Amino acid sequence: MDNKFDKILLCPTCRQSGLTREEDCYICDSCRTEYPDYEGTAAIVTRQDREDDYGKMLVIGDNTKRWKHEAKWDEQFSSLIPDGDGILLDFACGGGRKSWAESKGYDYIGLDYYLDYGVNLLANGTNIPLKDNTVSICTSHAVMEHIPDPWVASNELFRILKPGGLYIGSTAFLQAFHERSHYNMSHLGVRHMLEKSGFVVEEIISWKASGLEALIRSLFVVKLPVSLLVGLPFKFIMSLRKIGAKFVEKIYSKDTDKLRRISQFLAEEPMRFTSGFTYVARKPNNLQSIE
Repeated sequence: MDNKFDKILLCPTCRQSGLTREEDCYICDSCRTEYPDYEGTAAIVTRQDREDDYGKMLVIGDNTKRWKHEAKWDEQFSSLIPDGDGILLDFACGGGRKSWAESKGYDYIGLDYYLDYGVNLLANGTNIPLKDNTVSICTSHAVMEHIPDPWVASNELFRILKPGGLYIGSTAFLQAFHERSHYNMSHLGVRHMLEKSGFVVEEIISWKASGLEALIRSLFVVKLPVSLLVGLPFKFIMSLRKIGAKFVEKIYSKDTDKLRRISQFLAEEPMRFTSGFTYVARKPNNLQSIE
């Protein structure tokens, strides 16, 4: 990891002091805990975390399981990230998006619990070794369903963001178990997680692919034209549901309570059967940041 980030590092053991860089490790200025590098990558992880089973080993030694290039984000997700400056923390980055983030004006930190192509900081996402109020923007692309304690991770992202900083993420809803996933979140679950951490939720966007499409895809090893075979019929059925709801509206045109419930039903329809959500949240501005 570039030494320009050294001043914002925080000891994950005592959580009181910064870290000093030595030849092949970081050392806490206070409790003197040492954090040796792993394969030339900063690994700032507590001894307890190294010993615990996180579903896999702390790091993956098998190079065949790693990305061979930078990861790709879908167009919708990428479009939500504005040009800016400061630090972009790519949470559970995998292949990472370093060159892309730098082209947007950011200094890039790719954090993950497993060594991969885009990782320059090995750390536990529920005990991030960065000081409070130091990061301009956080991203997590299809991540939170894989975190055993996503609400704790959300708290950590809130803590390290500067006031006014953005958190842009995405997570699964109606999907099969995949890559050691722990949770699937509805739009209400996403909102609760974010607001409980202190974020102001600006937007929650349903993915275009339905949960049915995602489940069908997971059944087959070979790629099938699922969008054609399942997606179009599903959209037709959804259109019929909307027509039916409008018809019911006419029947109960004088019942304001039923009309309110029908209106809410229609508003939530895109979120009811989606395979996942993308969300935008912001840390309030009325907090002090570290410049």
